[in-house]
Order: sequence, then structure tokens, then C-alpha cells
Amino acid sequence: MKTLIIPTVSISHLPQHVVNLFIASFPNHTPIPLDPTYLYAYVSSKASLITTINMHPIQPTIQALQLHSPVLPGYESLFAEQIKEVVIKEGIDHVIVIDSKDRGFLGDDQARLVYWTTNSNDEDLADLFTHLQIESNTATENTLSKLNSSIRTEDTCSLVQFLSSGLNGIRIDYYGLYLYPGDNWADVADMATVVAGRLGLELNNSEVTQLRERDIKLANAMDDTWVEGIYS
Repeated sequence: MKTLIIPTVSISHLPQHVVNLFIASFPNHTPIPLDPTYLYAYVSSKASLITTINMHPIQPTIQALQLHSPVLPGYESLFAEQIKEVVIKEGIDHVIVIDSKDRGFLGDDQARLVYWTTNSNDEDLADLFTHLQIESNTATENTLSKLNSSIRTEDTCSLVQFLSSGLNGIRIDYYGLYLYPGDNWADVADMATVVAGRLGLELNNSEVTQLRERDIKLANAMDDTWVEGIYS
């Protein structure tokens, strides 16, 4: 099975950070730039010049899509079509979409982690529950202790909705996590562990601290550049 991991650009950038953790854990590869037509223009800081969208072949059978800016309003369906073309060209038969949602819309007794799939296999779902029970022993704030696997397609995200209606025979798994804006790097590690475990991968979680520090430095660099521009 050949897998493509896709992050959304959403709350606290958790999905993007999860993909960055995968990329940092398997660094021996060359990223492939993709057409950024349907994304907002990305302006990096002086410290880092990066293209807007790249595909990273982190393993022979696993590709990870790195996004640095969101899809332009009204272009979601066209972006989904672009992803479909990549899926077909690369021979992908398994797509994983990682998303984050506003915890303010979640009830106190509801699971933070939600899961949706086109693969209605009881054994597969049982395996996921077993994996979560193991990982929840070390998870913070019970991120993984409860799972909602009964969400509807319309409760996922627009990308999943567009892909699921046009990729027949391709398995699509959706992982979403409800959280508040802020420092959610513990959640990043938890979500990455879930996805990696499902793919039979072992991540270098020591990279989380380094990624967090780099993220702070880049944010500060962007702030400094903005201030210089205002007062120069």
C-alpha cells in the first residue's frame, strides 16, 4: 500500500507540525515542489526560504505533503483535483488527512480525537482502538484515551469531502483533533504517534523540542522583520 499524508492548515498548525515531525524523523530524501497556484502566497522569514507546497518521499511507500499556506477561498475543489492528479500519478492507494478543530465547539464529555475512514473494516477499527489504548498511557491530557469514530463525512473537512467523492477505490483516513489555539506541541507528538503507529513507523520524538524551538525562532524573526518594516 502506497500512502500520502496530507495536513490541513488549521488551528495551531497542528497538522502541519505533525507532517514536519515525520519529515524531520526521516530526513534522507529530496522534496518535490508542487504547483502552488491554489494556495496563498507564502513569504518566509530571512532565516528560511521554503516553497509553498512540497511532497516528501519519507519512505519508499510513504509520501508526506508539506503545506506552508492555506488554500485560497473558493479554490478548495480545484486544489482537491490537483491532489487527485498526484494520487493517480504516484500510484497512491491510501490517503491520510490530518486536521485540527476548534475545541470551543466540543462538549465536555466528547472525545477530542475523531476518526473517519472509507474502509469500514471492524478489525481495522479494533486495531486502532487497541493502539490508542497503548499510546494513551503516555499521552497528555488524555488526548488519546477516547476516540469518536462515528462522525459523518460532512463533519470532517472540505478536502476529505472533495476527495471521497472522486477517488473511487482509494482508502481515505481522516484524523481530527479538537484543541484551543496555543502551544499544542504535546498534541502534535500524540497525533504523530497515532498516525505513525498505524503506518508501522517509529518517529524520533526528540525532534518535537527542536521543531518547537525552531517554530518560535521563525515567529520571532517574522515579528522582527515586520517591526523593522514599520519603523524603518
